[in-house]
Amino acid sequence: MNAQTASCSTAAPAPADAGATALILDRLPELRSFADDECSAIVVLRITHDTITMTGTLNMGQHIAERQCWERSGRGSFKQASGPEEFVDRENTIGLELAEFMDGISLPVAVANMLPGKRPSADAVAEAAKAVGA
Repeated sequence: MNAQTASCSTAAPAPADAGATALILDRLPELRSFADDECSAIVVLRITHDTITMTGTLNMGQHIAERQCWERSGRGSFKQASGPEEFVDRENTIGLELAEFMDGISLPVAVANMLPGKRPSADAVAEAAKAVGA
């Protein structure tokens, strides 16, 4: 994910890319304790108005991450921008069980649609807050 443009990187993370996991753990400090476990699996969904990123990380002696990134392609629709078409295509890196689990996660389009765009108006922020009961 390119933070400046809020678009998906066209390059998928390298299968044994510890940097991808470190980036996730830096952005989500509540997950840091999982990184120290002997064996763990971490699934992260990052949802914005324009992108949905699904990352699965397997830690069994080394950190291995696979990611799918989806970009908004119209009102209420997304197209895959990077990553494997299905996570089971990468079962040899993250394991069959984690890959099947991640393939079973529905793309949270309704959540992305609820979120305001980059520069939301005050009305859009108020509408989103109402939608979540804040």
